Amino acid sequence: YQGMDAFRRGDVSGSIAKFDASIPPRARAYLWQRGISYYYNGDFALGSRQFRDDVALTSNVLDVEEIVWDIACLLRLNKDTFPPPDMMSLPPGKKDRRPIMATVYSLFRGEATEHDLARAGHKGGPSEEFY
Repeated sequence: YQGMDAFRRGDVSGSIAKFDASIPPRARAYLWQRGISYYYNGDFALGSRQFRDDVALTSNVLDVEEIVWDIACLLRLNKDTFPPPDMMSLPPGKKDRRPIMATVYSLFRGEATEHDLARAGHKGGPSEEFY
């Protein structure tokens, strides 16, 4: 929790150090929060690697957040290419269990618009509006 607390206080680089100190190196791939710290620290290649390692090692293959954060990292590395050709994707025929996240996923893949996202957010409850 120290890494998340440091991040909340605005100490992004300190949060990475706290995450690294909190778990053994072989378990760091499971710490997706560390990838968000990398993103906000400007370490986009490390952020992308963090999210990809997390998806590869966990059951998060149907969780859109890691894919979206990875796409965000890739876009910061190469702003001229959208959507990134090497972006992760959900397995064929699969979707996130949360309806709003299907639209978020499509938006970041270049298959939906911000208007589509706003419309989807207003269809559901507070959790959809959060996204």
